[in-house]
Amino acid sequence: MAYTYAEFSNGELYSNSGPVCPHCKHEHSPDEAFYFDESTAEMECEACAKTFAVSIYTSTSWTTSPKEPAHD
Repeated sequence: MAYTYAEFSNGELYSNSGPVCPHCKHEHSPDEAFYFDESTAEMECEACAKTFAVSIYTSTSWTTSPKEPAHD
């Protein structure tokens, strides 16, 4: 699976597919519950074994549509 991420000039990486190691760019698959806890945590990369901080943010959105008027 190919992930996409953005890299900022300060070295931070942004991804909406899963955490990306800022050291080796390994893309972690978010397949465990802790990946979805909204918090800041430290992770160890499964590829290079270096640690990095990860922040998890959850977004909520709504979809609406017009309701048809009731016919008597």
